[in-house]
Amino acid sequence: MISKEKGMHASSNQSPSLEAEYIQNIRSELENYKQYPRGRAASLQRPQGSVVVWLKVDRAGNIIDRGIEKKSRSMLLNRAAYQSLRRIEHVAPFPKGSFDGHNYYRFTATFVYTVGQ
Repeated sequence: MISKEKGMHASSNQSPSLEAEYIQNIRSELENYKQYPRGRAASLQRPQGSVVVWLKVDRAGNIIDRGIEKKSRSMLLNRAAYQSLRRIEHVAPFPKGSFDGHNYYRFTATFVYTVGQ
């Protein structure tokens, strides 16, 4: 799941469908970068759970900052989520007519990890 940062609302001249499509594209991009933990500890523990992550993106699609908003109980999952985020350097620019009045947005997403990914 991905959502816009709280407190940043679309104004009446913005296109909600453009914004929703852009958010869906970011969700797909994040899923492409998500990796399940690797190594001996991951093989033995086989952790499962969710990590809520965030990206701060400027209008040109540059990643300004990134982090974990809500950690899993598994440090292996937290580490894998953060390593996945670090691999992302750029996403698509904001579509014209979307997120007007904002130079950047902070998006959140939930990485759901299950055994066998």
